[in-house]
Amino acid sequence: MKTTTLVVLAAAMVAISSCKKDENNTSNPSNNASKKELLTAKKWKATGLTLGGTDFWPQIEDCDKDNINTFKTDGVYIEDEGATKCDPSDPQIITTSTWVFIENDTKLVYDGDTAKINELSTSKMVLQMDFLGSSAIATFAAQ
Repeated sequence: MKTTTLVVLAAAMVAISSCKKDENNTSNPSNNASKKELLTAKKWKATGLTLGGTDFWPQIEDCDKDNINTFKTDGVYIEDEGATKCDPSDPQIITTSTWVFIENDTKLVYDGDTAKINELSTSKMVLQMDFLGSSAIATFAAQ
């Protein structure tokens, strides 16, 4: 992950290195949305990060907190700097990569990282990854 997205690892790396910037709830109005539909229907912004049970979100720079993650239906993943860049000379698009579900849609692989999907709904996504031997949990809000 690069910053707040891939999100969990990016944000965790940012916090740790001081750098810059199974319970599935598949409810939606029709109650029949697939995980792919839930993931790709909206853009996602990280709203929280814990590492080994410690809240790292306050340590993440504001310029990283506004990054936007997009999962397109064709398997393309994009992480955008959002409204605020940590370095004005940085490109607006941080990462363009791929995403795919694995293990019966219980895990999400994006930008080379694998995350367990703890929750995915129309408004919230919670991903869990291993980061340097600790459990990193990133929370995202749909935009």
